[in-house]
Amino acid sequence: MAFDPDIELIISAYETKDDIGKILRCHLVIEQQLELLISTSSRAKVDGRTTFYSKINLLRAIKVPEKICISCEALNDLRNKFAHNSKATIANTKASSSKFLSAVEDLIPILPQSHGSLHRRKEKIEHVIDYQGGDQGQRIVIAASFLSAVIGTLPKLYDFGEPSVIASMSGLNLP
Repeated sequence: MAFDPDIELIISAYETKDDIGKILRCHLVIEQQLELLISTSSRAKVDGRTTFYSKINLLRAIKVPEKICISCEALNDLRNKFAHNSKATIANTKASSSKFLSAVEDLIPILPQSHGSLHRRKEKIEHVIDYQGGDQGQRIVIAASFLSAVIGTLPKLYDFGEPSVIASMSGLNLP
């Protein structure tokens, strides 16, 4: 398994009009990256019984930068709003979704200026993404995809003690 975000899952999250599906897909993309990072960076074993919160604590144990942990916690809090309330929407969980977006923006200061496109490899489907111009749901998906990519690059950019020169040059807001 590579440290690459599941682009199909990200595109599905971006395309769906279902808020629950959007949030659950974003959470799953991050969780996949966390499991891979933990299993390759420590001797800890994660399985289906390991909670997301426990995975965040394992990140802290291997000294992953706190801003990444805070971003993951904020996404988990947002996901829990949807998991425990069938009437949850992005509109009525604005405080939680804004907390997640703020945490990721603090980690990745360039995020608000992000724009580009998502492509499906086999189909001629393209989604133009514009963080500032998107709605709250689209911003959540974009932020989750950036967070997933950051988690995936940690083994290359960070030795879990000191950020590398590359990490400093990348614009990540790491300690």
